[in-house]
Amino acid sequence: MNQELKQERAAGSLTLFALLHGVNDQYTAFLAALMPLLLERFGFGLAIAGLLAAVQSTATSFAQPVFGWFLDKARRQPSILMWPVITSTSLSLVGSVPSYRWIFPLLVAGGLSTAAFHPHATSSVPSVAGGRAGLAMAVFVSAGTIGYALGPVFVLWIVGTFGLGFTWLTALPTLAVCLYMDKRGMGKPVVRTAPRASAGLRLNGRLGALVALWLIVVLRSTVGTAFMAFLGVHLREIGFPVMHMGVALMTFTATGAVGSMIGGHLADRRGGKTVILCGLLLIPPLFFWLLRANGAALWFLLAGAGFAISSFNPVTVVMAQNLIPENRGTAAGLIMGLGWSVGGLLVGLVGSVAERAGLVPVLSSLLWLIVPALALALALPGRIGAPDLAPARERATEAAGAD
Repeated sequence: MNQELKQERAAGSLTLFALLHGVNDQYTAFLAALMPLLLERFGFGLAIAGLLAAVQSTATSFAQPVFGWFLDKARRQPSILMWPVITSTSLSLVGSVPSYRWIFPLLVAGGLSTAAFHPHATSSVPSVAGGRAGLAMAVFVSAGTIGYALGPVFVLWIVGTFGLGFTWLTALPTLAVCLYMDKRGMGKPVVRTAPRASAGLRLNGRLGALVALWLIVVLRSTVGTAFMAFLGVHLREIGFPVMHMGVALMTFTATGAVGSMIGGHLADRRGGKTVILCGLLLIPPLFFWLLRANGAALWFLLAGAGFAISSFNPVTVVMAQNLIPENRGTAAGLIMGLGWSVGGLLVGLVGSVAERAGLVPVLSSLLWLIVPALALALALPGRIGAPDLAPARERATEAAGAD
């Protein structure tokens, strides 16, 4: 009975962490949804619009490893609830400012707080996993994906109901979640009685595996981000009805969340290396035929492609944290921040090449990036089909082998 009670509490804590991730990440999707309205209200051009998007992306992604390292090293970690509070109160004001110049500091504040939240939260997820780190991380990551997908719907509903000047109302649900978690004692700052064993990174010969994992994430993100960015353009080119395009993009995102959940579940049983290899093997055929399909087959391929491209997202985070367990925040920042964002930086180059060579040929050629990703995945530690060793067991095994 005591074990059942612990499992119930762990499930409840994980659910709240996932909810916190979802409500936090919804705000990062607000700018793209509000951009046409901001253009109309403030009258700035596409150059300013691009600069706003770049500021948000840079603040949100590239600062994650830095925050992860500081949080790992800190004797006193702040409340994890501080970051969603800052994110919600800053990014919810984007539609309420008197001038577009005010949007820049709001994006920086919201981006940096989101950058701090992700390594802080993901380093806490394994402690509530109950021995199922892969599934727990999958639930956490999927909640962020769902929040990001629903964010534009939420903010545009607020704007459509109350007006652009009332975007601040979107902060209220997140503040309510934070208040509830704080009352449950989940917002207390973490104080360590002694400095952590690894003030810096202690890789112990695992640098090669960590670099290989990071490169896999970059290659996968390049393919996934490019397809997501230009999928709507491709569907429009083949005569897809406008009303169906939103449903198609939502299908791609929703099945990605399902893929993350199933991938995390399988990783706990068959190992992260197995899940990564299976996901990478599915990507080329599904995406290749997606670009050439129409009718009912296109919907099945949309679902399959979304599933495959996201199936090992949480697995890579858990594997990185297992490689450097004393620096979980840094590991999460490297994968979720630096790894995912570097892949996205190449999308502009893909677009410029596609203008000359055509969208379908360029996106098809991009699938060759999966070949080196497969080679790197084969070189990762672990046996195909076997569960991953927990960090403590793995270190004990290595010590026994050294003796």
